[in-house]
Amino acid sequence: MSLFMKKIVVDFVAKVSGLSVEETSRILEVPQNETLGDFSLPCFEMAKAKYDKS
Repeated sequence: MSLFMKKIVVDFVAKVSGLSVEETSRILEVPQNETLGDFSLPCFEMAKAKYDKS
């Protein structure tokens, strides 16, 4: 997957989740097996990052 596409996904997820671009970029993963999709977003890690700020 291209870096351009990853940047688009990171920016979008950061905007809708309220997380910073840096945090979103850190937790967004690219699965090793491409049949599993282009990107993976660990929901528990995302929730932890969001609610640890509070």
